[in-house]
Amino acid sequence: MIPHLVAQGRSRLLLSTPAYQGLGKIRFYTLKNTKTKAPEIWIIGDGIPKNENSSIALAEALGLPFEIKRIVPKKSFNWLPLNLQKWLIDLRYMGTRNNFSFGSAPKSINNSGRFAFFLDSPESAPLSPPLPKYVIGSGAQTIAACLEVSKASQHQTVSVFTGNPKLAFGFFDAVVLPNHEYVKLTRKGLTVSFQKNCIITQGILNRITPDFLKEASQLAKNIFDPIFLDQKSESPVVGILIGGKNTSFRFYQEEAKAFARDVERLVSDFNTRVLLTYTPDTPTYFREAIEPVVAKLQQENKPIQRWDGKDKDVYNGILATATHLLVTGDSMTMTCEAIGTGKPVYIVGQEVCQGLLGAFHRYWKEKQYTRRFHLLRANRRLTWDVFSHIGDHPPFATTQIEEAKRIAPMIQQLYDNRRERHANR
Repeated sequence: MIPHLVAQGRSRLLLSTPAYQGLGKIRFYTLKNTKTKAPEIWIIGDGIPKNENSSIALAEALGLPFEIKRIVPKKSFNWLPLNLQKWLIDLRYMGTRNNFSFGSAPKSINNSGRFAFFLDSPESAPLSPPLPKYVIGSGAQTIAACLEVSKASQHQTVSVFTGNPKLAFGFFDAVVLPNHEYVKLTRKGLTVSFQKNCIITQGILNRITPDFLKEASQLAKNIFDPIFLDQKSESPVVGILIGGKNTSFRFYQEEAKAFARDVERLVSDFNTRVLLTYTPDTPTYFREAIEPVVAKLQQENKPIQRWDGKDKDVYNGILATATHLLVTGDSMTMTCEAIGTGKPVYIVGQEVCQGLLGAFHRYWKEKQYTRRFHLLRANRRLTWDVFSHIGDHPPFATTQIEEAKRIAPMIQQLYDNRRERHANR
């Protein structure tokens, strides 16, 4: 197991993370230049890929060497309310003066990297100087460590949190808030627009870029059958990403059986090639509905492959290889990653999405980045989209969504401004 990880910008940090593993069990990245340059970004991780990938996306957009440290609060500390955790961290540094030059290592964290009494790491990731320019966290478990690093550096390190910290935004230098979280907070009457350090993004930050997809497509050559890689064929390659279930996504056995029939018709009636993957969150009844169809089609030598969702390379390969993407409506993260590819995206079960999840999908549908999946009985008109409802549809949006690249200069400006203020003292 790798105790802590360093990477130079984007280099070689792709496609080697098995999805959805537990804390401290994720096999991480191929490393490069780990001994030649100290990391300038610390990513505080909690072992949950969807959280860590948001932070990695921002770090890659900043283009600086970064290191992932899995550091979480101890159980005896984690049960405390977040505001009280913040107060205890402030109390720990009470009386500390800013008596060292900008960029130097503070004395409040010793060279042994010994943790504060309330922090722990399943991978023994040290917190030793030199402290980074930026510390990025995502997920409630990363808040305490982010605040600790910021406080230890006497606020020289720029602290960034992606998502809703459920804590006053002013405790961080910047909070990167997806627009659906913004809608959720405004519904509660919270005036997020008055928070000057809040950066609102379209969807969840992700690592899907042209370079990422290019490398994923290269790895896909060792995973997929050649028939799925034949770009000269007129038959579309449909990637199907099947997630799990939640209280806002009421997709049950009958809906799963109906979708399984649609998968069969995709291959048999519409001459498509299908790449299908589950996730570990996919419920048993969904798998039981799909498996007989897959087995039947494979027995008939139809072009369909299926995976159990344990290999992240397969997931990324589908994003890179497919010409059309079908995504179950339960996962906002999978939807944003599919949209990031710039390919036609269809949401399976959008009609049963409730509350904030439903509003999220309506937003992207109105922006023409997604359509509701509804397989036609037959392709009655050549101009109709057979994967969606009868009739003509507005064309899919072509503007590439690269939110991490858009906000990276804003984060960079925060550090430059802070450095300039210290220089003028």
